[in-house]
Amino acid sequence: MTPWTDEQHTLHARAWHAAHDATQHHHASQRFDELVGMLDVVGAMVPEPRVVVEIGCDAGGTLYAWRAMFPEAAVFGVTLGDNGPHTGGQGYPLVDHGATVLVGDSRDRATLQRLKDQLGRRPVDVLFIDGDHTAEGVASDWQMYAPLVRQGGVTIFHDVANDSPMTAGSVAVWEQMKAEAERFGEPVIEVVSKTHRPVGFGIVRMAGEQA
Repeated sequence: MTPWTDEQHTLHARAWHAAHDATQHHHASQRFDELVGMLDVVGAMVPEPRVVVEIGCDAGGTLYAWRAMFPEAAVFGVTLGDNGPHTGGQGYPLVDHGATVLVGDSRDRATLQRLKDQLGRRPVDVLFIDGDHTAEGVASDWQMYAPLVRQGGVTIFHDVANDSPMTAGSVAVWEQMKAEAERFGEPVIEVVSKTHRPVGFGIVRMAGEQA
C-alpha cells in the first residue's frame, strides 16, 4: 500500500475532526466513519471548493461539517421548515453554522430560483443531495440542481446503501445514476461502512455545465 503524503494526512485529520464534531455535537445523523470517508474523498476531488450546496439540512450537522472542512467556501442549504420525524428529520432546531439556508421545498421552481439568485454567476463545486428520499424526490433534486454544478465538481447522494424502506428511493436512483455515470466514463465512488450497518454515500464527478 502506498504511504500517505503529508497533504493526505492533513486532509484526513481535517475530515476526522469535522465529522467527529458534526456527529457528536451538532446532530449530524450520518455514520461517523462514512462521513469521514466522504469528506476525505471530496477534499481530494475538489481541493478548495468555493460553493457547496446541501439539499436537506435537518438540524444543520452537515452544514457544520462543510464549514469546518472547507472554511473558505460559501455554503448554502435548501431545506423544509419542518424537520420532524415525519419529514425524515430528527426534530432538533436547525442551526445554520454560518451557512445561507433557504427554507422551502427543493422541488419548487421558486426555491431553485431563490438559490440561483443567491449564487449569482457562481457555479457549484459540491452538491449534496439528502432531502426527500423517495425515488421521485431524489430524482427531482438531481434533475433540478445538478445542472448548477460545474464541470469537474461533484454530486453526493446519501443513503445509497441503506436497506430501510424509507430510503429505497435513494438506493434506486443512485443505482441508476451510477450505471449512467459509468457508461459515460464518469468517476463514481461509494463510501460504505464496513464495520457498522451501512447507509452509504455515493459520489460522482460531474461533466455538467453551469445552468
